[in-house]
Amino acid sequence: MAIFKISGTKHKKLNSLPLDKEKNLQALVEVNHSEVLDLLFLATEYTTTFGDRIRYVFNSSSRTFYGG
Repeated sequence: MAIFKISGTKHKKLNSLPLDKEKNLQALVEVNHSEVLDLLFLATEYTTTFGDRIRYVFNSSSRTFYGG
């Protein structure tokens, strides 16, 4: 999917870089999650009774918590 920078009425397609591993994408998202997703990740991760992990996030715009 193409990503564009919008300046007034002009759009400029941004260059993309391929990521060779999912871990690289995860690191990129973790470093930029606040800017890109408008979410704040809490430091604690919780293990469920099913062995999954839940990390709660907070959307600062809507002031809403999400679990996932």
